[in-house]
Amino acid sequence: MTESMNSSQHASARSSDPDLGVRRLGWLRRLSLLLAPLRQHPYQVALVGALVEVLLAIVLSPMNHHDILGVAGAEAILVGLIVAVLAGPSAGLATTTAGAVAFWVFISDTGEMAPTSATIVAAALWGVAVVAGGAIADALRREITARRQADEERAELHRRLESALLPHIPPSIDGYETTTLYRPGEERLGLAGDFYDLQLLDDGSLALLIGDVSGHGPHAAALGASLRAAWRGLVRAGVDAPALLAALTRVSESEAAAEDLFATVWLGWLDGSGRRLRMGSLGHPPPLLLTGDVRYLESSPVPPLGVMPHPEWSPSDVELPEAWTLVMYTDGLVEGRATPGASERFGEERLQAWFADRGATAIDTTTLQALVSVLEEANGGTLPDDVAVLVLTRKSVDAPPGDSTGAGPGL
Repeated sequence: MTESMNSSQHASARSSDPDLGVRRLGWLRRLSLLLAPLRQHPYQVALVGALVEVLLAIVLSPMNHHDILGVAGAEAILVGLIVAVLAGPSAGLATTTAGAVAFWVFISDTGEMAPTSATIVAAALWGVAVVAGGAIADALRREITARRQADEERAELHRRLESALLPHIPPSIDGYETTTLYRPGEERLGLAGDFYDLQLLDDGSLALLIGDVSGHGPHAAALGASLRAAWRGLVRAGVDAPALLAALTRVSESEAAAEDLFATVWLGWLDGSGRRLRMGSLGHPPPLLLTGDVRYLESSPVPPLGVMPHPEWSPSDVELPEAWTLVMYTDGLVEGRATPGASERFGEERLQAWFADRGATAIDTTTLQALVSVLEEANGGTLPDDVAVLVLTRKSVDAPPGDSTGAGPGL
């Protein structure tokens, strides 16, 4: 849908973002990952650091005013700190010790010198500073690693929860073939406010559902998951359509995290013969019926869930041919631009024409992917809204056309 969440919902989504704290240390994480291999070779790093200390001492030895408290001391502690950060406190201490020895060997006899006691104290402070710096670097490294692991665990848990909330629809069910497409509008989420489902009932009828919660983000996704779960339980229990609609309205009112959230829903029941469809729409786009031609199955308009306290069930009955394909979708499929940069939307008429031009009733995953590619090319990029598509195809007839057995529970 084109409706957006209010500012409080955005703020809530930001505050609950588990990646926020880790992103604040993003540059440290990248640096830590880049330098991580050096931690595996502390002795080699310490040896290189010691060699650098000696070389710097040799270079500085001809100069004047190279007191241990001056340039010579600065370079020694700098090299020691670098090694401590890269390879740990022990390696840094070893490098600093090498620097102190190099100072005494190459520098102490030339230029001005501080008193011996001051020189010894300064060398000792080198070591303390380097060990402290290395310990701090290790603590930061452990914190970054712990945050990364926690982040990965949360992401895995989030992925599993989202997967559990999505319906797992088999590719074929009781003589029907199914194809689905699900694309959340936000990349960081695997679950959006769009939802769909189907259930084979005990009397042989098939219950169908597709819906779309206004807005984006976790609140819309949570309401969509709640509505789908409620619908599934109700249809499995044999609740008739008016009572089901009333129950879904109560779920929408009680579970909506914000007052401006509502949901469009399309409900359908196929009888046991697969030749009669009873359907109703609460503000949702009509499905496409593909037979010899392509047409929309319109029904009496009813406001979406959450808009009116007591919406009325106003079903429509459709007689179906022997072979057909039903394409149910959310409006994110048609709300992209008609051409890049244009204000005009792709719209339902272009969608109908696209299916008509293909001249086929069977829709598979490749077909839906091709459709999305066309839509994204027309939009000039990724589609702006969540998209859900549920396709149901019947290629054969298992019962005579006049058989209306199993028309659904009290429709």
